[in-house]
Amino acid sequence: MNKNILEIAKFSFNNNYQTNSIKYTQPHLDKVMQDYPDLTSYGLGRFEYRDFDRDREELKNDLGGFKVACIYTTYSNKLSRIDKTISSNDYTFRVQDLGYPDLFNGTFIAAAIHMGFKLRRYPESPNAYFNMSDHLYRELMKK
Repeated sequence: MNKNILEIAKFSFNNNYQTNSIKYTQPHLDKVMQDYPDLTSYGLGRFEYRDFDRDREELKNDLGGFKVACIYTTYSNKLSRIDKTISSNDYTFRVQDLGYPDLFNGTFIAAAIHMGFKLRRYPESPNAYFNMSDHLYRELMKK
């Protein structure tokens, strides 16, 4: 496999492709935000040093990032356990490494939730862990 995440996204969008029949549209992002009222572009929780309302609006407006993160997660396997070695922030950096430079931590969390991954909150942090494999990133970084 020698495609980066932008090529995968371009193929998916240009061909109106919906992996596993799951759509990723604004109403889907809005639903995750409704279900997780403390989810912002920064991640999960409220932090004194962040502007919660601004970060919440930033997440709501990041549909492009949500789509790319959803596509990334479609190439990840669901594990039977939560993998506490890779956080949502780590996955965010991996998607950035693959060519989408401005992905927010909270956007990745929203996409993973929408795509059916289970999460465990990272204590005292905006990050989360998921029952997600990391084979896509390893495969693409081999090339």
